Amino acid sequence: MATQVVLAVLLVLSSTNIDNVSGTVYMNEDCGSTLTNAGDCLVSQRSTYYTSNRDCTITLIAPYGFTNIKLDFEWLDIEHATSTSCYDYIEVYDGYTSLSTIVLRACGTTTPADVISSGNYLTLRFHTDGTFIERGFSLIFTAFNTGSCLASDEFSCSFGDICIDQSLVCDCKRNCGNNADEQLCDGGCGAGAVTYSVGVVNFAVSMVLSIGYLYTI
Repeated sequence: MATQVVLAVLLVLSSTNIDNVSGTVYMNEDCGSTLTNAGDCLVSQRSTYYTSNRDCTITLIAPYGFTNIKLDFEWLDIEHATSTSCYDYIEVYDGYTSLSTIVLRACGTTTPADVISSGNYLTLRFHTDGTFIERGFSLIFTAFNTGSCLASDEFSCSFGDICIDQSLVCDCKRNCGNNADEQLCDGGCGAGAVTYSVGVVNFAVSMVLSIGYLYTI
């Protein structure tokens, strides 16, 4: 019986496809911008190395219906002076401007831990001096909320208590910290996300969890 239920869920999940692959935001090209994307990849620049003497700020705002923003750094390579001081750096502020509380200042090559906003704003500042240049950084930013997910336009990352926008599913970016949003793709990531009937998302995730997968975010 359990096997039949799982097969039925998988058939529903693979019934309809929509193409939801999004692009990449380059900080040097969108300097001074306010982004209201539900989630995307943010990279310091399009070229291999960043340029000297830059001071760029971008503000992220969670779209309507979402309460927080998470930053998940993929890699970091920013000029540093010592193990505790920076020449170039990326800063993250928990609010709408760089006058808000600073929650991260990073340089070097150690990938920072995830940053989660206390509200629906985060501001990022990337500063470089006039000397050496490196590769910069790459991160995934994701708006989310907690509680019951709306099956029509939200995806449950973990046990139904972390919800991201459905458009982020199968976009080849790990918007769920556990990569759950890239697991149920028809033909692999980027091939098209599956749409879900009411109540199927949480049920399907629960079924997958029950057969041995551990999800965390």
